[in-house]
Amino acid sequence: DQTTGAVEEIGLKSTRIRSATGEEVVISNANLLNKELRNYARLEHRRMVHSFGVTYQTTPEMLARIPDIVRACVEAEPKCVLVRCVMVAFAASSLDFEFHFDVKSHEVEIAHAANHRVLIAVVQAFNREGVEFAYPTQTSFTAAPDGTLVLPYPEGSAAEDEG
Repeated sequence: DQTTGAVEEIGLKSTRIRSATGEEVVISNANLLNKELRNYARLEHRRMVHSFGVTYQTTPEMLARIPDIVRACVEAEPKCVLVRCVMVAFAASSLDFEFHFDVKSHEVEIAHAANHRVLIAVVQAFNREGVEFAYPTQTSFTAAPDGTLVLPYPEGSAAEDEG
């Protein structure tokens, strides 16, 4: 159910588990028999799954290169292997990608530390390559009663000259 931790003792009637937050949880063996149990100590790898969006101004050539950029970031990290990196959607404010990679370790601390380093490497690589992460945006257009677009600033203003 809600308990995640390490089994400390299995008794005749109950099992004692040390939860991830430190407290001891005692669960009856009868209750455990009716539950799905996951043994993370026997994992060969941990799968990390991430989503990100880039701006619609990203060129098609750069969109095609993003999986290779992500692969280089993942595989520069020891024990990490990219499973896939693909564009998955045209979202309202972004072109969305998803990437999955495996960390060849069953230890959660090693996996999360590697995940942290990979994500920072992706941000650094995108900064070098000029790839911009998207965030929710909205563009408003104002029209005159006759339907012609009205700029959000007066013609001849400093804002128009800067644009």
